Amino acid sequence: MVWLVAFANLLPSYLLLSFLVVAYEKSSRYVEAAIVTGVAVVVLALVVILPGSRPFRLGQEWTNCRQVDHATALEETYRWTRAAGVRGMWCRFGAYCCCRLSV
Repeated sequence: MVWLVAFANLLPSYLLLSFLVVAYEKSSRYVEAAIVTGVAVVVLALVVILPGSRPFRLGQEWTNCRQVDHATALEETYRWTRAAGVRGMWCRFGAYCCCRLSV
């Protein structure tokens, strides 16, 4: 569910950027650009969120009021959040490099 929210938040901005590139290139391939952008944003959201990872599951169990050690769950969610920020920066840097190479 969290990655779906991330996907929904990221998609409009990435679509806008890809449509600006298509318009700048005076092309008419908006549908293809939207499909490629949608796939890329799904991958980006999954890589950044990592919905099946141990810290993510532990945080979900904690929020669902299951019996978990609160200190461990807090530490794991903190670690997951910090790692998600780093993964997000690297994904954006990789996307920037790919865009620069494709021009």
